[in-house]
Amino acid sequence: MSQDISESEVSPSDKNITEVDLANAHEIFLSGAVPKPRERKHPILPIDGERNVLVTSALPYVNNVPHLGNIIGCVLSADVFARYCRLRNYNVLYVCGTDEYGTATETKALEEGVTPQQICDKYHKLHADIYSWFNIDFDQFGRTTTSQQTQIAQDIFWRLYNGGFILADTVEQLLCEKCDRY
Repeated sequence: MSQDISESEVSPSDKNITEVDLANAHEIFLSGAVPKPRERKHPILPIDGERNVLVTSALPYVNNVPHLGNIIGCVLSADVFARYCRLRNYNVLYVCGTDEYGTATETKALEEGVTPQQICDKYHKLHADIYSWFNIDFDQFGRTTTSQQTQIAQDIFWRLYNGGFILADTVEQLLCEKCDRY
């Protein structure tokens, strides 16, 4: 099971940088010596007694080519944090993937005259290639349409439903009669 570290367990020395810390960091920087991150062995699983960190970022939709906002606003900051944690020798798992469900995917498929699955395949590859070009270092870059992800999501849903945490309700939505879509 993963180790949770509360704020009270973090010592003040973990929060404050001393003059000695700065001098040591400066010396290491000038020497060119860089700490070696932990070697990753897949699958990456929680390790008892260690600091286990799960890093993820917003899942980009597959309805377009990723832009700098996707990279800078989502995956880059998570990648930097994952690299920092690895340099601290934490046990880190960085996961992300493309969100392949929703109206945006269906609309793009209609626009391009192809199926939603073809849109998902095309843009997932584009996203993966672009993030690779930027050297974004995911441990897992998946898709929301895989059978494993679907099984996990449905399992979570049914646990919530059977536990009484899902509320059935009716809402009114606007309908575009010309498009026959909500």
